[in-house]
Amino acid sequence: MKKIIIVAVIIANVCYISAQSLALKTNALYLGTATFNLGIEGRLGRRSSIALNGAYNPFTFADNAKWKHFLIQPEFRYWFCESFYGSFLSLDAALLRFNVGGVSLPYAREMDKYRYDGIAYMGGLSYGYSSVLGKRLNLELMLGFNVGRAFYDRYQCPICGDILDEDAEDNFLSPKLSLSLIYMLK
Repeated sequence: MKKIIIVAVIIANVCYISAQSLALKTNALYLGTATFNLGIEGRLGRRSSIALNGAYNPFTFADNAKWKHFLIQPEFRYWFCESFYGSFLSLDAALLRFNVGGVSLPYAREMDKYRYDGIAYMGGLSYGYSSVLGKRLNLELMLGFNVGRAFYDRYQCPICGDILDEDAEDNFLSPKLSLSLIYMLK
């Protein structure tokens, strides 16, 4: 219930922000994995902003490899110079619904051998830099990490099989990297 209240407060605050301090963004690295994503960010003050990001991947790839997921991620940013320009620190929370398998990742054990279907709650800290490309266009690079807890069912293999672990739980640490294109609404 607390998470729903936090998301509602963020959305309500973004609705009251003037268009001169509002931006739409998309992470090009997510797009490279066939994941649709969009974020909206609004200025809270001279050096702070809040964002609400979402990502969705409905696809099954060759050999039934799955990277299906839905992500919702509220975020708070502290800017060292001014909002939407220069360096910032980011604090975020996220809810992830996933169905993945048959995919090899260096930080995810045995994801290429099994299929995982579940939900994860996470939070993270990141450092980023936003550079102005034009009157309404910015480019942003962000690097950080997330820690979280996943609740899932693990299946015998990526394309078939019985449930090996039902209602399993794991803590995790994962990297976070984004290269985002920002469009300033003015």
